Amino acid sequence: MWIAAAVGASVFGIYAWTRYRKSNLTKLVELNIGTENGYYYLIDARKKKPVVEPKEKIMLTLGLTAHVLSSLHRTKHPEKQHILNFLSSTTAENLSQAEINKYFRREFAFEISASLGKVKKKSIRINLYADAEGDLKVDYKEPISLVKYQFLFSVASFIMLILETLDINEQESLRKSLNYISKQYLSVKETLNGVSTDEMIKNAYAAGHEPETFLDIEIG
Repeated sequence: MWIAAAVGASVFGIYAWTRYRKSNLTKLVELNIGTENGYYYLIDARKKKPVVEPKEKIMLTLGLTAHVLSSLHRTKHPEKQHILNFLSSTTAENLSQAEINKYFRREFAFEISASLGKVKKKSIRINLYADAEGDLKVDYKEPISLVKYQFLFSVASFIMLILETLDINEQESLRKSLNYISKQYLSVKETLNGVSTDEMIKNAYAAGHEPETFLDIEIG
């Protein structure tokens, strides 16, 4: 009896803390990413503000990618490796829609695409919040049932859509941030260092905005 009571109290405490934390956040964007046929994806965007800034778009992309990989890593889902292969290939040098389509033609024999529209069911949901200090947080929820490759195609489709809205410098920042996430998972550092998903997103964003370093060349 006391074990059941302790478990109940713990669950209630987590629920109360989650409600308290969210009550101190301002929702900026709600996105639902889904598909009707399993191949081509729709992004159902519900903005809570007139303009979504480039930083917010990048944070949504990093949030989706980091949360999906975290979920797949915990469950040892085979799709995790597909996403890492995709990221490591398309962010190695130049992240672009052309590079993404080149990857999908090679691996899946079709070109991926995404568009804005209404999503009815089986969607992955991500919400972007701002706290009192203006720091951005990303919340994630996945459906109970999914179609094959929905995680990979959702991530790739959203990146495709976001790239259209960023300038060349912002695209490069996104490339470096996504490459950072890919390398962390490929080296399994996220388990060795105990990095949370929120920390992964924050660190990835910082990596995307580090200045380029050049080796000094000694001229004789």
